[in-house]
Amino acid sequence: MTAPFEIRGFNMCESLLRHTPEQLARFLDRMGELKFNTLIVQYDYGFRHYQQLIKEKCQQHNIDVTLMVFGPRTFFKLSGCDSKHFALDDDGKPYTPAPECETWPCFSSHEALEHFTAGAEIFLREQTPGWIKRIHMRSGDGTMTCRCAKCRNLMPSVGWHPFIKAFAAKLHELRSDLEAESDIYIGRYDLSVPAQEYESIDCVMYDTFGHHPRIALGDNPNHKSNWIPVNGRDTDEFNCNSLYHFDRLSKWAKRLPGKIYIHDNTMMQALIGMFHHNTPSMLKDLELYRRLGLRGVLFEAYEPGYHNFARHFEVLSKAMLDPEYGRNYRPDGVEKMFANLDLDYSHIDKRTSEELINILPPQEQEFIRICDAGMTAPTPDSYRKFIDYIIDHADTVDVCYMGMLAAKHGIRVSGTLDFSQAAPESRKMLSYRKLWDYMEELPDHSRAREDVIEILKDLRNNVRSTV
Repeated sequence: MTAPFEIRGFNMCESLLRHTPEQLARFLDRMGELKFNTLIVQYDYGFRHYQQLIKEKCQQHNIDVTLMVFGPRTFFKLSGCDSKHFALDDDGKPYTPAPECETWPCFSSHEALEHFTAGAEIFLREQTPGWIKRIHMRSGDGTMTCRCAKCRNLMPSVGWHPFIKAFAAKLHELRSDLEAESDIYIGRYDLSVPAQEYESIDCVMYDTFGHHPRIALGDNPNHKSNWIPVNGRDTDEFNCNSLYHFDRLSKWAKRLPGKIYIHDNTMMQALIGMFHHNTPSMLKDLELYRRLGLRGVLFEAYEPGYHNFARHFEVLSKAMLDPEYGRNYRPDGVEKMFANLDLDYSHIDKRTSEELINILPPQEQEFIRICDAGMTAPTPDSYRKFIDYIIDHADTVDVCYMGMLAAKHGIRVSGTLDFSQAAPESRKMLSYRKLWDYMEELPDHSRAREDVIEILKDLRNNVRSTV
């Protein structure tokens, strides 16, 4: 209860190519200052380009590196798997024509499992450096699991688990120096797979996806607490994610003692890195994780956008080492205001409540107002101002992700923006489901970030109104 968490650190998710070398170096140096000891980086999205820098900095600061790989995306690419073995939609067609972030296998296809295993062998033999501590094999992201006649009634956890076991077996055969890691994630929080089936897995990440940033796990909800649905086909007797995760996490901690740690989507990549001033609720979560005997926490984080979170992570890092530090923390006036869920803070669904904006520091107020205008039913003028702002602040905001998200939101959600006059390459980027799939396929990885910024300038110059 009083010992430091064994695992403390960051998960950079799919953000590597959205960093300059200087930003990445600064981020890794800060991990040393925070006394963090574990880093997850994505093989699929930039690791091969930045691996030497990551190796040098992590060895300098005694940081263990977990290499995360989207198994279907990379293993199917390496083995040349045909898309007919991918997950199928209700019409019997593959959701994706080529491997990408959200590609899943057809659970019932023996050929899919064979290709997957063959690709895992190539990956472990040829693509995995010797200085990595563990491999985290990730499923396809999202919920596009197979809907063929044999798969449609399978729980995703049950259908996916043979692929986890095949990967772990291959890792232990070829790279006994590495630990095998998997995850409990969207659509797979249920308890359908027997606990003994995880014997070959050394470490399991429980991802608190959809956890409302301003509500500690297990706290009683209000009417806004069911923030992002997470349970898919799982039977859900709870009406909010806070209670749902509390129940599932408590049960998983008992099922797999000594194996579970948390991934917390702290910087809210999907909501462009807004800081919710939620340190008190996250300190309360740390207390829960201690009571459950979890190994630790990796927070989602990346350098662009980090500056608003700097003090937040300083507090959390100290509390992970010393629980009394967290117990003695007292929220400030801003944090007390943000605990009121009746006050909106989104700039996707609604504009931020004036009561919240008015208590923020001036620089953060400017950021929120420009983001709100550029994201919520934007006009061409507000979109242009938004792009100008994020480019001017490219060292402190996630310019690539924010720019693409705002454009796609203006097309598909609010329906107010038209980019048909933009260059073909700009329209190509907007056609991708995930920005990181587009960036990874650019021929010169060292220019991926610069190339996307040039596309954002083209979108800014060629945006039109649909109304």
